[in-house]
Amino acid sequence: MTAALPSHLPLLAALVDELARSGVQHAVLSPGSRNAPILLALSNDPRIRCWSAVDERSAGFIALGLAKATGVPAAVCVTSGTAVSNLLPAATEAHEAGVPLLLLTADRPAELRDVGAGQTIDQLRIFDHLARWVAEPDFGAASPERERALRATTCRAVAATTGPGRPGPVQLNLPLREPLTAAGTHAPLLDGRPGGAPWLRVHRPRSVDAHEIADLAAQCMRADRGVIVAGRCERTPELGALLPRLAATLGWPLVADPMSGARRGPHAVAAYDLFLGALDGDVLTPDLVLRVGDLPVSKPLRAWLAGTATAAEQVMFTPEAVWADPDAAATVWLDADPARTIRALNTAVSAAREGVSDARESLAEDGWLDRWRAAESDALAAPGAQAVRSADDDTLLTEPLVAHTLGTQLGPQDTLIVGASLAIRLLERWAPAIQSPPRVLSNRGANGIDGVVSTAFGVAAAGAESGSSGRVLAYLGDLTLLYDQGGLAGASRLGLPVQFVVVNNDGGRIFERLAVAKNAGDAFEPLIATPHGLDFAHLAAFHRLEHITPATRGELAAALALPADRPRLIEVRTPHGTS
Repeated sequence: MTAALPSHLPLLAALVDELARSGVQHAVLSPGSRNAPILLALSNDPRIRCWSAVDERSAGFIALGLAKATGVPAAVCVTSGTAVSNLLPAATEAHEAGVPLLLLTADRPAELRDVGAGQTIDQLRIFDHLARWVAEPDFGAASPERERALRATTCRAVAATTGPGRPGPVQLNLPLREPLTAAGTHAPLLDGRPGGAPWLRVHRPRSVDAHEIADLAAQCMRADRGVIVAGRCERTPELGALLPRLAATLGWPLVADPMSGARRGPHAVAAYDLFLGALDGDVLTPDLVLRVGDLPVSKPLRAWLAGTATAAEQVMFTPEAVWADPDAAATVWLDADPARTIRALNTAVSAAREGVSDARESLAEDGWLDRWRAAESDALAAPGAQAVRSADDDTLLTEPLVAHTLGTQLGPQDTLIVGASLAIRLLERWAPAIQSPPRVLSNRGANGIDGVVSTAFGVAAAGAESGSSGRVLAYLGDLTLLYDQGGLAGASRLGLPVQFVVVNNDGGRIFERLAVAKNAGDAFEPLIATPHGLDFAHLAAFHRLEHITPATRGELAAALALPADRPRLIEVRTPHGTS
């Protein structure tokens, strides 16, 4: 007697078909029994590239990296129980950073919940405060009606990862009954929409109000002391070229976080973290600030923005209803597509300037940009900054010199994933303005150190699939590496040649910058700094990474210049207190 085909198999085939039709290109899979039929359905569809991860926490961050790098929703599939709980860190970062992430969580059916069945928890409320939407499709007996509902639900789920509002995680909880699998591949009951279209198309046009743009252009024309502040805006990489162009049109300084991609061009001011905290008087007090994207990492810059709240109009450009103003300094909030808005603003200002008889080079008052340049030049002339900027190849590496070297040695084809703790702060302080900087990504939504290694492999996976020839490098601290050391399994399992530049200062040395370093007494070193004393050579060997330990700037530059034909762990050992 032939066993009956599990009724959910045609429905899962339909679900995967709609994922592909809705634009999902990548799925990260963690092994399990309850999710096995979902894994098989995903792997049977050639339109979706599947990546395998040993553990669910790493899988979530690989998917996060894929979605960050491509801007397209990526799926991660896990089995039931605590496997779902391990997606919480990646889902939290996706929620805070606005990353479109689709969580496919297998579950027990309703009759096995709250009755003591193994590997069964309440999966529908784990992501309550994070998910843009949670849905549990009906996996009863397969029928055309049930499949139509499932196809529409799948389309809605993918669309919900990108809005309305900010992108983020969406959970599809999939309760499956035994028997779970059957031999062979399984087709949907229906063919789907003609031409490969999704069952349900969701349109959200984003328009820029021409009157608002005209008013803002006129406001920029009237400003004597304007400044553009550019923060992280990962889903709009074209801002890296648009903002320097706008700064040139206006004649304003451009204060750009490395994650903005806009730290380039003659108007870029890179060393603001060195001088904004020590200003004398109102020499750099603006009357208009255009703020684009998230707030930059720099505390001196944030404090400067807060301190100018009453003196300056601050116009905040953030997409997808994102609020990025903890100090309540903004006077205008434009919830619009940043690239379209900046492009339209530049066109409007250029047109307005053509109709003005005063043909002066800058719209700003005389000397305004020069004062910013002078402040930067003075800060970079200080002994500590000079030691970093003028280091030769024989200079011993320090933490600032590592950041500066990365900021000067990488090109526009490279992607740099930066740890969210001390590494991103060092890069912001020491990366100079160059004409063609690398793409910089960081998990600065929730600012956690977990999952950075796995995120880097996700970014590399996106590049490998797209045929990109650029390198993927990760710049992080030793604790960040150790926290996600399981993610290093991606080096051999995924075959992705990520280059890890790890500053090993034996602990969490960012805390030495904080008051707790003075207030904790003898407890600071063992409980806060948490030195580990581990040999990373063994870690590299275990995961089959080439291990290099440069000691000088020249040796680090040589290691960075090696072809990215294999995964590497470039370990820079630095003493305490060199940041």
